[in-house]
Amino acid sequence: MLEAREVCSGATARNGGHITPPWYHDYTELVTKHGENQAHKIIKFWLSHIPELLSLAETEGLLHDSQCRLVDTFDVYADPTLFDTALKNYNAYMKELAPFNDTSRIFCAQEQFEALQLNGAKISGIIGTIAGAVHPYRLVTGVLSNLLKMHTKPSSFELFAFTPCTSITSSLSAYVVSTPKGTIAARHVVHATNAWTSHLLPEFREKVVPFCGQMSSQRPGTELGHGFIPGTPSTVSPDPMNWQGSRSFIFYNDDNELHYNYLTQQLPCAQPSSSPYPSPQGELMLGGALAIIHDVLMRQMGNSDDTKTVPELDTYLSGVLPSYWGKHWGDESPSTPEDNKTGWNKGRIKAMWTGLIGWSVDGCPWVGPILTRPGEWICAGYTGEGMVNAWRCGDAVSQMILGKSDYQAWFPESFAVSLQRHKRTKFGDLLDVFM
Repeated sequence: MLEAREVCSGATARNGGHITPPWYHDYTELVTKHGENQAHKIIKFWLSHIPELLSLAETEGLLHDSQCRLVDTFDVYADPTLFDTALKNYNAYMKELAPFNDTSRIFCAQEQFEALQLNGAKISGIIGTIAGAVHPYRLVTGVLSNLLKMHTKPSSFELFAFTPCTSITSSLSAYVVSTPKGTIAARHVVHATNAWTSHLLPEFREKVVPFCGQMSSQRPGTELGHGFIPGTPSTVSPDPMNWQGSRSFIFYNDDNELHYNYLTQQLPCAQPSSSPYPSPQGELMLGGALAIIHDVLMRQMGNSDDTKTVPELDTYLSGVLPSYWGKHWGDESPSTPEDNKTGWNKGRIKAMWTGLIGWSVDGCPWVGPILTRPGEWICAGYTGEGMVNAWRCGDAVSQMILGKSDYQAWFPESFAVSLQRHKRTKFGDLLDVFM
């Protein structure tokens, strides 16, 4: 396994850890685009990642360190028209797939918004269900660490950091993978480079496009955590009197469905831990806003530089959080002695950073053989939804390589690579989404 930079240093390590598929949001569009049966298969595929990743974390002994858990999740709509559209999509979804989201809830009353500790004056409606959250860097590096312990022979599994692949050439019996540290001979090569896919596969330059998104880690207001879920109690919070670490949110800010922010929260840790990782302090992980400022969106489309943040997004993400909570936010939380030791910023913003989204122009991941290069494979293009696509796409491509067929029962055919799909997918379709 070759990593061009540090192990798990790309978007997987930089996202907020939502295991929250766009279940009802995309349902009607999926039916229109792919037909009802395929739409159902895609939705079930997304939803399957919640139990799959929870099982993985438990099996690998990583539940504590990775914070992989169920959470109550809420889609919060400011605009009444967009909320009405969401309800139509929700009702269409529930008519066909209700058993897969039997814990969903709808909130329309001001007192319900306030009970959730949200700023009711800015909300038209909320749709909620149960989803998942995780610290993805800790999960992935934990799995890789376990693999290295299991496979001590150099010929079975090796991991090379700071080892970019610079070219791939074919010989009579194998591919030759060139790196600055030497060459590797392989019968199969899997391209799992997502936003950087076109670096080695130029034919995918207009199929998987990099978008540079922005994330932040913020200290919560001092009064957050004491609200409750109206009507039905939380099924996931370990402390009914404090919801911190057991909720996630998508905030739709106006009448444009692309103008959203996403929020998860680290689990607060009151007790000392033997974990090698820093103790979480209930940090709010806020990202998004990419499409809210149109000039920023146009600059970030095709941008593969994730080393610096965007000033406009710095300002926006730094200021928006208290507006979602209103009077429930409370005072600003101070930095801790541990924060001071590790060099985190003081004030509300602990850190701000960017990460690359591998945006598939037709909205579906690309999984399968590179048809013009037998023995090369692709697994990429998750369009910002890697947490509910990547794990099982990897399972599928591994089965393809081994000549197995079990994956066909659950893997969406619309994700598969084909010459017809490659030919009909045009970059202009992506521009139509945002223009």
